Amino acid sequence: MNFGNIFRAFGMTLAVGTVVPAATPAAIADTAPTPAAGQCEWVGIISQEKSRAWSARNSEVGYKEGMLTATAALLGSSETFKLCNLDNTNYVIAALTTKKYVSAELDYSGADYGMLRARSTGVGD
Repeated sequence: MNFGNIFRAFGMTLAVGTVVPAATPAAIADTAPTPAAGQCEWVGIISQEKSRAWSARNSEVGYKEGMLTATAALLGSSETFKLCNLDNTNYVIAALTTKKYVSAELDYSGADYGMLRARSTGVGD
């Protein structure tokens, strides 16, 4: 499984192993899907265009809750994600700080349509 190739297709790179928690956070471990052994990695996601790391906003509420932004200069806990291969076709991303899945929200219009946010409690379409 090469997550790097997948993300390069979208103009992003992975900083795999740059930030690796000592233990899997229980909240993510308890809610994450159960892919085949060895199919998950802790990663940092870097926007090639901006040369910045994705962050999941944990301290925000309402509209900005869980919003992903590519603004961090360095990788830290807010920039750590669990990337799992579910079945060689579908992947899931969970944010360390929000302990929730990343999803594209389709309830907004205009520039906010499809905004990525780490505030989903389940995996779906």
